[in-house]
Amino acid sequence: MEIVKKYIVGIVLLIVVTIIWAGLATISSRVFSDVNPNATSYTKPLSNNFDLEVVDKVADRTQKSFPVLPSEFFSLNTD
Repeated sequence: MEIVKKYIVGIVLLIVVTIIWAGLATISSRVFSDVNPNATSYTKPLSNNFDLEVVDKVADRTQKSFPVLPSEFFSLNTD
């Protein structure tokens, strides 16, 4: 009984640390998930061909919507 009284603080700390460690291990397994197995479907290109018509449409919308054209943006003087 003398030994238990002598080491009770260490035993209690060991039990507390063990409970905290088990809780963190459980929480981390739920929070940190694996990579989505469908991730390859998000990274593959939509089509294999480079569509110049879409690029032209985007360029036309850019010229119509921006107050300063991208080609002129870098030549602006900001003095």
